[in-house]
Amino acid sequence: MQDGSYEHQRKFRMQDAIDDYLQDDKVSARQAYEEIISCIQDVIDVHGRVANRAEELRCLMSVDQDFDTDLYYRKNIKQQDPVHNDDGSTSYGYAAHITLGDVTKFQRGSSL
Repeated sequence: MQDGSYEHQRKFRMQDAIDDYLQDDKVSARQAYEEIISCIQDVIDVHGRVANRAEELRCLMSVDQDFDTDLYYRKNIKQQDPVHNDDGSTSYGYAAHITLGDVTKFQRGSSL
């Protein structure tokens, strides 16, 4: 990212806003977080053309980014043998690989 580029200026503006929140002793980290999420929600509510990306950003802001969910499920959870229950139903410990993005799409009415 070059100094003076649009991308650099945009990042600088975001950094400036975050610094403004964090330098104010009257503002808690929770309040800063909630106001960032509120701004993202405003974009989702008002700007249909970028709502999908805004929704994805809100989901990303709401989870622990150090925890790679997809990697965890690929490495640590294996398809288990079916468990045949007394009532005749069959259960599986883990039967599908669904990401948060898939859940978000489903909540908006798209099919998985």
